[in-house]
Amino acid sequence: MRIGDNRPKMVASRNAAPRSTPLNEWPASHRETWEEIWRPGLRLRKGGAASRYAEVSREDFARRYGAFLDFLQRNGLLDPSAGPAAQVTPQNVGRYIAELKARVRSVTVWNCIYKLRMAARLLDPKADFAWLSEIEQDLALVMEPRSKFDRVVLAERLVQAGLTLVPGWRRMQGILYRPGDERFEGRSAKDALAAALGDAAALMVNRNAGSGTRVLMDTLLDGRKPPGYANQPKSHNAVAAAIAQKRADWGLAIEPVAKLYGLGFLPVAPEHYDFLVVTDRGERLAVQAFLSALRDQKTRERIRALGMEPSES
Repeated sequence: MRIGDNRPKMVASRNAAPRSTPLNEWPASHRETWEEIWRPGLRLRKGGAASRYAEVSREDFARRYGAFLDFLQRNGLLDPSAGPAAQVTPQNVGRYIAELKARVRSVTVWNCIYKLRMAARLLDPKADFAWLSEIEQDLALVMEPRSKFDRVVLAERLVQAGLTLVPGWRRMQGILYRPGDERFEGRSAKDALAAALGDAAALMVNRNAGSGTRVLMDTLLDGRKPPGYANQPKSHNAVAAAIAQKRADWGLAIEPVAKLYGLGFLPVAPEHYDFLVVTDRGERLAVQAFLSALRDQKTRERIRALGMEPSES
Protein backbone atom coordinates (compact mmCIF):
# COMPACT_ATOMS: atom_id res chain seq x y z
CA MET A 1 0.00 0.00 0.00
CA ARG A 2 1.31 3.49 -0.82
CA ILE A 3 2.14 5.90 2.03
CA GLY A 4 -0.90 8.04 2.69
CA ASP A 5 -3.24 5.63 0.87
CA ASN A 6 -5.91 4.95 3.49
CA ARG A 7 -8.38 3.29 1.19
CA PRO A 8 -9.47 -0.16 2.44
CA LYS A 9 -7.97 -3.24 0.83
CA MET A 10 -9.63 -6.65 0.71
CA VAL A 11 -6.93 -9.16 1.68
CA ALA A 12 -7.00 -12.94 1.63
CA SER A 13 -4.29 -15.50 2.25
CA ARG A 14 -1.77 -15.81 -0.60
CA ASN A 15 -1.83 -19.55 0.09
CA ALA A 16 -5.56 -19.84 -0.56
CA ALA A 17 -6.51 -21.96 -3.58
CA PRO A 18 -7.44 -19.91 -6.67
CA ARG A 19 -11.17 -19.67 -7.27
CA SER A 20 -13.68 -17.40 -9.00
CA THR A 21 -15.16 -14.87 -6.60
CA PRO A 22 -18.97 -15.30 -6.80
CA LEU A 23 -21.01 -12.29 -7.85
CA ASN A 24 -22.44 -11.72 -4.36
CA GLU A 25 -18.88 -11.18 -3.06
CA TRP A 26 -17.82 -8.66 -5.71
CA PRO A 27 -17.21 -5.04 -4.66
CA ALA A 28 -20.60 -3.33 -4.48
CA SER A 29 -20.01 -0.96 -7.40
CA HIS A 30 -18.89 -3.84 -9.66
CA ARG A 31 -21.82 -6.04 -8.67
CA GLU A 32 -24.42 -3.30 -9.15
CA THR A 33 -23.03 -2.30 -12.54
CA TRP A 34 -22.90 -5.95 -13.64
CA GLU A 35 -26.53 -6.54 -12.71
CA GLU A 36 -27.57 -3.38 -14.54
CA ILE A 37 -25.78 -4.11 -17.82
CA TRP A 38 -27.35 -7.60 -17.96
CA ARG A 39 -30.84 -6.32 -17.21
CA PRO A 40 -33.22 -7.80 -19.83
CA GLY A 41 -35.41 -5.56 -21.93
CA LEU A 42 -39.11 -5.45 -21.08
CA ARG A 43 -41.63 -4.38 -23.71
CA LEU A 44 -40.65 -0.82 -24.65
CA ARG A 45 -37.91 -0.64 -22.05
CA LYS A 46 -34.46 -1.16 -23.53
CA GLY A 47 -32.29 -3.81 -21.90
CA GLY A 48 -28.85 -3.30 -20.41
CA ALA A 49 -25.71 -2.96 -22.54
CA ALA A 50 -24.95 -6.68 -22.26
CA SER A 51 -28.52 -7.98 -22.61
CA ARG A 52 -27.83 -9.08 -26.20
CA TYR A 53 -25.43 -11.80 -24.97
CA ALA A 54 -26.58 -15.32 -24.18
CA GLU A 55 -26.82 -16.55 -20.60
CA VAL A 56 -23.84 -18.86 -21.13
CA SER A 57 -21.71 -15.83 -22.05
CA ARG A 58 -22.88 -13.99 -18.96
CA GLU A 59 -21.82 -16.89 -16.76
CA ASP A 60 -18.49 -17.28 -18.56
CA PHE A 61 -17.59 -13.57 -18.37
CA ALA A 62 -18.60 -13.44 -14.70
CA ARG A 63 -16.52 -16.52 -13.90
CA ARG A 64 -13.42 -15.07 -15.59
CA TYR A 65 -13.82 -11.64 -14.02
CA GLY A 66 -14.42 -13.32 -10.65
CA ALA A 67 -11.17 -15.23 -11.05
CA PHE A 68 -9.33 -11.94 -11.59
CA LEU A 69 -10.97 -10.39 -8.51
CA ASP A 70 -9.93 -13.45 -6.50
CA PHE A 71 -6.33 -13.01 -7.67
CA LEU A 72 -6.38 -9.37 -6.59
CA GLN A 73 -7.86 -10.25 -3.21
CA ARG A 74 -5.38 -13.06 -2.50
CA ASN A 75 -2.51 -10.70 -3.25
CA GLY A 76 -3.80 -7.70 -1.32
CA LEU A 77 -4.42 -5.70 -4.50
CA LEU A 78 -8.21 -5.43 -4.45
CA ASP A 79 -9.58 -1.99 -3.61
CA PRO A 80 -13.34 -2.43 -3.04
CA SER A 81 -13.97 1.30 -3.45
CA ALA A 82 -12.35 1.51 -6.91
CA GLY A 83 -14.07 0.88 -10.23
CA PRO A 84 -13.12 -1.80 -12.77
CA ALA A 85 -10.73 0.42 -14.75
CA ALA A 86 -8.76 1.10 -11.58
CA GLN A 87 -8.43 -2.65 -10.97
CA VAL A 88 -7.77 -3.84 -14.53
CA THR A 89 -4.39 -2.15 -14.94
CA PRO A 90 -1.27 -3.23 -16.85
CA GLN A 91 0.51 -3.92 -13.55
CA ASN A 92 -2.28 -6.06 -12.09
CA VAL A 93 -2.88 -7.92 -15.34
CA GLY A 94 0.85 -8.59 -15.74
CA ARG A 95 0.99 -10.19 -12.30
CA TYR A 96 -2.18 -12.14 -13.02
CA ILE A 97 -0.74 -13.53 -16.26
CA ALA A 98 2.43 -14.59 -14.44
CA GLU A 99 0.35 -16.58 -11.97
CA LEU A 100 -1.78 -18.13 -14.72
CA LYS A 101 1.28 -19.23 -16.71
CA ALA A 102 2.54 -21.11 -13.66
CA ARG A 103 -0.57 -23.27 -13.39
CA VAL A 104 -2.55 -23.45 -16.64
CA ARG A 105 -1.88 -24.02 -20.35
CA SER A 106 -1.21 -21.18 -22.79
CA VAL A 107 -4.64 -21.44 -24.42
CA THR A 108 -6.33 -21.04 -21.03
CA VAL A 109 -4.15 -18.00 -20.25
CA TRP A 110 -5.28 -16.37 -23.49
CA ASN A 111 -8.91 -17.27 -22.85
CA CYS A 112 -8.79 -15.81 -19.32
CA ILE A 113 -7.40 -12.50 -20.58
CA TYR A 114 -9.81 -12.37 -23.53
CA LYS A 115 -12.81 -12.88 -21.21
CA LEU A 116 -11.37 -10.44 -18.66
CA ARG A 117 -11.17 -7.76 -21.36
CA MET A 118 -14.74 -8.45 -22.46
CA ALA A 119 -16.04 -8.22 -18.88
CA ALA A 120 -14.03 -5.07 -18.11
CA ARG A 121 -15.22 -3.38 -21.28
CA LEU A 122 -18.84 -4.15 -20.39
CA LEU A 123 -18.38 -2.89 -16.83
CA ASP A 124 -16.57 0.29 -17.84
CA PRO A 125 -17.28 1.09 -21.52
CA LYS A 126 -15.65 4.53 -21.32
CA ALA A 127 -12.28 3.14 -20.23
CA ASP A 128 -9.55 2.48 -22.79
CA PHE A 129 -8.56 -1.17 -22.76
CA ALA A 130 -6.64 -1.08 -26.06
CA TRP A 131 -3.49 -2.04 -24.17
CA LEU A 132 -5.25 -5.20 -22.97
CA SER A 133 -6.16 -6.11 -26.56
CA GLU A 134 -2.46 -5.92 -27.46
CA ILE A 135 -1.57 -8.24 -24.58
CA GLU A 136 -4.31 -10.61 -25.72
CA GLN A 137 -2.88 -10.67 -29.25
CA ASP A 138 0.63 -11.33 -27.93
CA LEU A 139 -0.70 -14.28 -25.93
CA ALA A 140 -2.50 -15.61 -29.03
CA LEU A 141 0.81 -15.69 -30.92
CA VAL A 142 2.41 -18.04 -28.40
CA MET A 143 -0.58 -20.32 -27.79
CA GLU A 144 0.10 -24.02 -28.15
CA PRO A 145 -3.28 -25.79 -28.36
CA ARG A 146 -3.37 -29.32 -27.07
CA SER A 147 -3.29 -31.64 -30.04
CA LYS A 148 -6.46 -33.56 -30.84
CA PHE A 149 -4.43 -36.39 -32.30
CA ASP A 150 -3.83 -37.92 -28.87
CA ARG A 151 -7.58 -38.45 -28.68
CA VAL A 152 -7.77 -40.62 -31.81
CA VAL A 153 -9.36 -44.02 -31.12
CA LEU A 154 -8.57 -46.98 -33.38
CA ALA A 155 -11.43 -49.02 -34.84
CA GLU A 156 -10.35 -52.17 -33.00
CA ARG A 157 -10.67 -50.30 -29.69
CA LEU A 158 -14.24 -49.41 -30.60
CA VAL A 159 -15.02 -53.07 -31.22
CA GLN A 160 -13.49 -54.00 -27.86
CA ALA A 161 -15.70 -51.35 -26.23
CA GLY A 162 -18.81 -52.81 -27.86
CA LEU A 163 -19.30 -49.96 -30.32
CA THR A 164 -19.88 -49.87 -34.07
CA LEU A 165 -18.73 -46.98 -36.26
CA VAL A 166 -21.41 -45.82 -38.72
CA PRO A 167 -20.01 -43.56 -41.49
CA GLY A 168 -22.01 -40.36 -41.93
CA TRP A 169 -20.71 -37.72 -44.35
CA ARG A 170 -17.67 -35.67 -45.26
CA ARG A 171 -17.06 -32.02 -46.01
CA MET A 172 -13.96 -30.58 -47.66
CA GLN A 173 -11.73 -28.00 -46.04
CA GLY A 174 -9.41 -25.89 -48.14
CA ILE A 175 -7.70 -22.57 -48.74
CA LEU A 176 -10.02 -19.63 -49.45
CA TYR A 177 -8.89 -16.61 -51.46
CA ARG A 178 -10.33 -13.83 -53.60
CA PRO A 179 -10.65 -14.80 -57.28
CA GLY A 180 -7.89 -13.38 -59.44
CA ASP A 181 -5.20 -13.49 -56.74
CA GLU A 182 -2.20 -14.87 -58.64
CA ARG A 183 -0.67 -16.27 -55.46
CA PHE A 184 -3.52 -18.81 -55.37
CA GLU A 185 -5.36 -18.85 -58.71
CA GLY A 186 -4.64 -21.99 -60.76
CA ARG A 187 -2.29 -23.50 -58.18
CA SER A 188 -2.49 -26.56 -56.00
CA ALA A 189 -3.09 -25.99 -52.30
CA LYS A 190 0.54 -26.92 -51.57
CA ASP A 191 1.95 -24.45 -54.10
CA ALA A 192 -0.48 -21.72 -53.06
CA LEU A 193 0.51 -22.14 -49.41
CA ALA A 194 4.19 -21.86 -50.35
CA ALA A 195 3.46 -18.69 -52.35
CA ALA A 196 1.50 -17.14 -49.47
CA LEU A 197 4.18 -17.94 -46.91
CA GLY A 198 6.82 -16.51 -49.21
CA ASP A 199 5.01 -13.18 -49.53
CA ALA A 200 5.29 -10.94 -46.45
CA ALA A 201 2.31 -8.93 -47.73
CA ALA A 202 -0.02 -11.97 -47.72
CA LEU A 203 -2.30 -11.62 -44.70
CA MET A 204 -3.90 -14.78 -43.35
CA VAL A 205 -6.94 -15.23 -41.13
CA ASN A 206 -6.64 -18.07 -38.62
CA ARG A 207 -9.21 -20.04 -36.58
CA ASN A 208 -9.74 -20.25 -32.84
CA ALA A 209 -7.56 -22.54 -30.75
CA GLY A 210 -9.05 -25.99 -30.21
CA SER A 211 -11.05 -26.11 -33.44
CA GLY A 212 -10.39 -28.84 -36.00
CA THR A 213 -9.60 -26.21 -38.62
CA ARG A 214 -6.96 -24.70 -36.32
CA VAL A 215 -5.35 -28.11 -35.88
CA LEU A 216 -5.21 -28.48 -39.67
CA MET A 217 -3.83 -24.94 -40.09
CA ASP A 218 -1.09 -25.47 -37.51
CA THR A 219 -0.17 -28.74 -39.20
CA LEU A 220 0.18 -26.96 -42.55
CA LEU A 221 2.17 -24.08 -41.09
CA ASP A 222 4.52 -26.43 -39.21
CA GLY A 223 5.49 -23.90 -36.55
CA ARG A 224 5.40 -20.81 -38.75
CA LYS A 225 3.26 -17.83 -37.76
CA PRO A 226 2.72 -15.61 -40.82
CA PRO A 227 1.06 -12.16 -40.71
CA GLY A 228 -2.52 -12.46 -39.47
CA TYR A 229 -1.90 -15.59 -37.38
CA ALA A 230 -3.26 -13.88 -34.26
CA ASN A 231 -6.58 -13.11 -35.98
CA GLN A 232 -8.61 -16.08 -34.76
CA PRO A 233 -12.37 -15.94 -35.48
CA LYS A 234 -14.59 -18.78 -34.34
CA SER A 235 -16.43 -19.80 -37.51
CA HIS A 236 -15.96 -20.69 -41.16
CA ASN A 237 -18.26 -17.83 -42.13
CA ALA A 238 -16.10 -15.34 -40.24
CA VAL A 239 -13.01 -16.54 -42.12
CA ALA A 240 -14.77 -16.17 -45.47
CA ALA A 241 -16.13 -12.73 -44.55
CA ALA A 242 -12.66 -11.47 -43.60
CA ILE A 243 -11.29 -12.52 -46.99
CA ALA A 244 -14.26 -11.24 -48.98
CA GLN A 245 -14.03 -7.88 -47.19
CA LYS A 246 -10.27 -7.67 -47.87
CA ARG A 247 -9.37 -7.79 -44.20
CA ALA A 248 -7.32 -10.88 -45.02
CA ASP A 249 -6.01 -12.58 -48.16
CA TRP A 250 -6.32 -16.26 -47.32
CA GLY A 251 -7.44 -18.77 -44.71
CA LEU A 252 -8.88 -22.25 -44.18
CA ALA A 253 -12.61 -22.98 -44.25
CA ILE A 254 -15.15 -25.34 -45.79
CA GLU A 255 -16.14 -25.29 -49.45
CA PRO A 256 -19.80 -24.21 -48.95
CA VAL A 257 -18.82 -20.88 -47.38
CA ALA A 258 -16.34 -20.26 -50.20
CA LYS A 259 -19.23 -20.57 -52.66
CA LEU A 260 -21.49 -18.47 -50.46
CA TYR A 261 -19.01 -15.56 -50.47
CA GLY A 262 -17.88 -15.97 -54.07
CA LEU A 263 -14.32 -16.96 -53.12
CA GLY A 264 -11.80 -19.25 -54.70
CA PHE A 265 -11.26 -22.65 -53.05
CA LEU A 266 -8.28 -25.03 -53.11
CA PRO A 267 -9.07 -28.43 -51.48
CA VAL A 268 -6.78 -29.51 -48.63
CA ALA A 269 -8.40 -32.29 -46.57
CA PRO A 270 -11.87 -33.74 -45.82
CA GLU A 271 -13.54 -33.73 -42.42
CA HIS A 272 -15.40 -36.91 -41.52
CA TYR A 273 -18.63 -36.89 -39.51
CA ASP A 274 -19.51 -40.37 -38.26
CA PHE A 275 -21.67 -41.95 -35.58
CA LEU A 276 -21.14 -44.53 -32.84
CA VAL A 277 -23.78 -47.16 -32.08
CA VAL A 278 -23.75 -49.56 -29.14
CA THR A 279 -23.41 -52.86 -31.02
CA ASP A 280 -25.79 -54.95 -28.91
CA ARG A 281 -28.50 -52.27 -29.28
CA GLY A 282 -28.24 -52.07 -33.05
CA GLU A 283 -31.54 -53.91 -33.58
CA ARG A 284 -33.61 -51.48 -31.54
CA LEU A 285 -36.34 -49.75 -33.52
CA ALA A 286 -35.00 -46.25 -32.85
CA VAL A 287 -31.50 -47.21 -34.00
CA GLN A 288 -32.84 -48.92 -37.11
CA ALA A 289 -34.99 -45.88 -37.90
CA PHE A 290 -31.94 -43.62 -37.61
CA LEU A 291 -29.80 -45.86 -39.84
CA SER A 292 -32.61 -46.08 -42.37
CA ALA A 293 -32.94 -42.28 -42.44
CA LEU A 294 -29.20 -41.94 -42.90
CA ARG A 295 -29.33 -44.24 -45.94
CA ASP A 296 -32.49 -42.66 -47.37
CA GLN A 297 -31.99 -41.04 -50.76
CA LYS A 298 -33.76 -37.82 -49.72
CA THR A 299 -31.46 -37.50 -46.71
CA ARG A 300 -28.42 -38.04 -48.91
CA GLU A 301 -29.65 -35.43 -51.37
CA ARG A 302 -30.17 -32.98 -48.52
CA ILE A 303 -26.64 -33.62 -47.27
CA ARG A 304 -25.27 -32.92 -50.75
CA ALA A 305 -27.37 -29.75 -50.96
CA LEU A 306 -25.60 -28.52 -47.84
CA GLY A 307 -22.24 -28.94 -49.58
CA MET A 308 -21.22 -32.26 -48.04
CA GLU A 309 -20.79 -35.76 -49.40
CA PRO A 310 -22.65 -38.69 -47.80
CA SER A 311 -20.69 -41.86 -47.11
CA GLU A 312 -21.04 -44.69 -49.62
CA SER A 313 -21.23 -47.36 -46.93
